[in-house]
Amino acid sequence: FLAERMQDEILQEQILIETEGERIGQINALSVIEFPGHPRAFGEPSRISCVVHIGDGEFTDIERKAELGGNIHAKGMM
Repeated sequence: FLAERMQDEILQEQILIETEGERIGQINALSVIEFPGHPRAFGEPSRISCVVHIGDGEFTDIERKAELGGNIHAKGMM
């Protein structure tokens, strides 16, 4: 039901996805959605954007600072 509803919203242009051209700091993505009890996973389109600025040469893991990243993510960023 959820996958079909998402597809209907895209076809009815309630969700607009720009698929042509280029934008600095933006990419289109496909998020895989899984729900317990739902028979299958489905993809949901999304837009990922970023902002970059000159820093001190160090990477900052904002998920770790905000305590959103788990142990495996934090170790991978070290």
